[in-house]
Amino acid sequence: MSDVQADEQSIRRIDPVSMARSERQLRIEISLSQLARLEGLILPPADEEKVSAVFAFAVNAEGLSCVDGEIRAQVRLTCQRCLSPLSLPLLSDVRWALVDKEDDLPAGYEQLQTEDGRCDLRALIEDELLLALPIVAMHDINDCAVAEQYRQEILVEEARAADEPTQRPFADLAALMAEKDKATR
Repeated sequence: MSDVQADEQSIRRIDPVSMARSERQLRIEISLSQLARLEGLILPPADEEKVSAVFAFAVNAEGLSCVDGEIRAQVRLTCQRCLSPLSLPLLSDVRWALVDKEDDLPAGYEQLQTEDGRCDLRALIEDELLLALPIVAMHDINDCAVAEQYRQEILVEEARAADEPTQRPFADLAALMAEKDKATR
């Protein structure tokens, strides 16, 4: 398997069938700031923040062109609990197969669709990163700034509740109902 380092332009129009036939392995590094669809979902990345991906192209036992890969990135998001920055590693393992119909997919693979026999790996990398983002980004409860404040508020509330007598709003109503029953007998 030959190892190839790809640049930004070469990954826009990859021929996955010829790559699979020659059993190529492709290493890619893209700046996070170049992935426009992530803009607004993540905090602005520093110029040196990169997405790294490795794709192994091969033909499987059934003769299908397949791609196995791994995509990694470190992104900064806003914690939805404390609203401070949160650094989160993203990892996506991909298994794609080039098939005409989804029914022909081998188990564990997703369909890789091509346009004129070519695919845009940059767009696919961006898709996978979008899918890897959490629905709600939050620090671990022990690392979140709001968590300690929240724990303190709960302790204060529990202490206050323990000191106050229990209120029973319908106890008076029960007494009135009992008096009414006595009066009607």
